[in-house]
Amino acid sequence: MECVTLVMNGSNNRERTRHMRPVTPIIDRLMSKVITSPDGCWEWQGARRGSMGYSTLGNEPGKLPRNIYGHIVSYEFHKGLIPSGMVVQHSCDNPVCVNPDHLSLGTYQSNKDDCVEKMRHNKGVKQHKARLNDEIVRSIRKDAGNGEEGKSIAARLGVSDQTVYDVINGKTWKHVI
Repeated sequence: MECVTLVMNGSNNRERTRHMRPVTPIIDRLMSKVITSPDGCWEWQGARRGSMGYSTLGNEPGKLPRNIYGHIVSYEFHKGLIPSGMVVQHSCDNPVCVNPDHLSLGTYQSNKDDCVEKMRHNKGVKQHKARLNDEIVRSIRKDAGNGEEGKSIAARLGVSDQTVYDVINGKTWKHVI
């Protein structure tokens, strides 16, 4: 174990020795908390971050960012650095999977398109900032169909004119019939 001597700038100016633990490489820390699932995913069992529950672990001391996603650590260790403008995508759609065979590079847009195509995106009431629900959306469309102006519907509901306009014109809440 490494020893480091710290000089304290206090009233008594004493020296103190602190023992530093050796730093475990980040890939070893990642793999120490992984189990293999029947579908081949290497599932992270440690800390999770964000609404989707992506694996996260502390980066090596002195490196930024301080916390890093497990799938990024795995990708970079097994496949190489991630070019600027690219993101790591999961083919298995399992946010805690760190199996490099399930990880590939793509653009932010291709990742979002994949999410929408597979119906994994938050829409409607699942969207955390939603101020409408399916019933209100149907009511907006009905009231507009009966001749009520979008401005008055928006004022009554306490939402923006644009929100009502987008609902009426099918730009948002397309899944509600």
